[in-house]
Amino acid sequence: MSIFDTNVLIDAMSGKPKALEAIDRYGSSGISLTIFNRYEMLKGRRFVKKEVIEEFLSNMNVYYAGDVEIEAAADIFMSLERKGLRIDELDVLIAGIAIANNETLVTFDRHFANIGNSNIVVIK
Repeated sequence: MSIFDTNVLIDAMSGKPKALEAIDRYGSSGISLTIFNRYEMLKGRRFVKKEVIEEFLSNMNVYYAGDVEIEAAADIFMSLERKGLRIDELDVLIAGIAIANNETLVTFDRHFANIGNSNIVVIK
């Protein structure tokens, strides 16, 4: 099961071909998101009604952040810091959840490539 980043989900909800192709390619065994992607989707509801977002997300598996996931995220943060790199805190948490659960994270955000993990797929 792949975890899809917020940008892929938003574009898929809008029917954008690139996002739909990504979900078709990487979501064959199921579509997941993290609790932080859910937050990002819902905070964007000034553009789309909450009910529409809830319906879109209703059949997706949601990964939460427990101790193992938080430790993985902290490791990512420290690794990036040693390289002099920073990415958004929520993105670090999202990546930590994916890596801790040995899931593929599919995103359009190039900065995820800085993490340097084979579980992260950055679509160009």
